[in-house]
Amino acid sequence: MKSIKIIPIQTALYEGERGELSLAIGNFDGVHRGHQAVIGEAVRFAREEGISSGVVTFHPHPRTIVLGEEAPVLTPLPDKIDLIEALGVDRLYLIHFNKEFSTLSPASFIQKIILPLGVRHIAVGFDFRFGHKGEGTANFLRDFGKDRFSVSIVAPVLDGEEKISSSLIRSLILEGKVEEVIPYLNHPYFIRGEVVHGEKRGRLLGFPTANLHCREQYLLPASGVYGVKVKHGERFYSGVMNIGVKPTFQGEAKTTAEVHLLDMEG
Repeated sequence: MKSIKIIPIQTALYEGERGELSLAIGNFDGVHRGHQAVIGEAVRFAREEGISSGVVTFHPHPRTIVLGEEAPVLTPLPDKIDLIEALGVDRLYLIHFNKEFSTLSPASFIQKIILPLGVRHIAVGFDFRFGHKGEGTANFLRDFGKDRFSVSIVAPVLDGEEKISSSLIRSLILEGKVEEVIPYLNHPYFIRGEVVHGEKRGRLLGFPTANLHCREQYLLPASGVYGVKVKHGERFYSGVMNIGVKPTFQGEAKTTAEVHLLDMEG
């Protein structure tokens, strides 16, 4: 399986990492079915035309800079890369989103960032916004690209009458309705973490306990107990995860995730 090539946008612009491309552009937090449709359209065009497919995405999430919100995300960057790679994308162009970048006008974003990549086709969602204060729209992109590149504006993906969106998925997870997001993501919601030593109370009850330390800032479900599948190495184990708030020595409240493994000894 060919691996995706991850290219910081500065490298692409200044060191010649470019070529004929079919691009999908977006934040793609969660890489849900709506995002998959946009990225899939870019990949489809690339394969039909015999050119490379790419995704342009942003890190950190623009709302962190624009609104000053340090909000957890559905898919931290390493997970987002893995999910995009699984869709058959050749290249991922990573834009470091900062205050300076947020002031680019829609036209400047296209002229300075997109056109130099050698783009022939762009796929975006119907509600795509870009440029300073989100002034650019999908229709603006299509009009600007006339005689330069073609644009596919992908319609919303519905589950019944519900429009699949990152905000919908976030709200369901925060309410603890993790099973309801599976059809929106095409897979169960997951978090990755390192096992750290805990109080080992579970072992005294006859099953091991794994306390998870997440390097990335995941959006955690509401406090409660959830059935989980835990992947360790190449094996999966059944378990239950307890998410709750514990006080720290500094007197602060800290949300913790503790997994009790039901079919693993030791």
